Amino acid sequence: DSHYCTDTNKYLAVLLTSLNTMLHLELPHINALSKIDVLHEYGELDFSLEFYTETVDLRYLLDTFAGHDDDSDGARSRFNERFTKLNAAMIELLEDYALVNFHTLDVQDKHSMVALLSAVDACCGYPRSDLEAAQEWLAATIPAPEHPAPHAAPTSKQPTAQDILDPMTDLRIFDR
Repeated sequence: DSHYCTDTNKYLAVLLTSLNTMLHLELPHINALSKIDVLHEYGELDFSLEFYTETVDLRYLLDTFAGHDDDSDGARSRFNERFTKLNAAMIELLEDYALVNFHTLDVQDKHSMVALLSAVDACCGYPRSDLEAAQEWLAATIPAPEHPAPHAAPTSKQPTAQDILDPMTDLRIFDR
């Protein structure tokens, strides 16, 4: 869930859990931050969303540990001083492996769904073009038009996946 990004301790736990799972299962692995559409309800992020998805330069998290554990007079707490080295070692471990990153998922956004579907397909060894993925996904979600009987009067045309995708052919859905 994306709300883990609002708490540095939980985010570090999610990173370590993902890395542990990736190393022990040795299978294709995709990490997704779900519920991106309601992220603003959980509070402000200390960094941009890209920081949390790309997981580069995690050492900046050390400053947020200090900020969350400050006493009212601004002095560092004993807990923070005691575990600063441990937090730094865990962050160094994550940066050394450099395996964990996240994709965002907003179930109300078709582009987000198609992007995640393409990432899963590529992870499993079935890479394909973004437009092809979008066409297949839309074809599966839009019902096929019914063919009227030969003697029936013409009716209004139901949109097909191709009708919807024609304006989208110039869009670059997945600029990375």
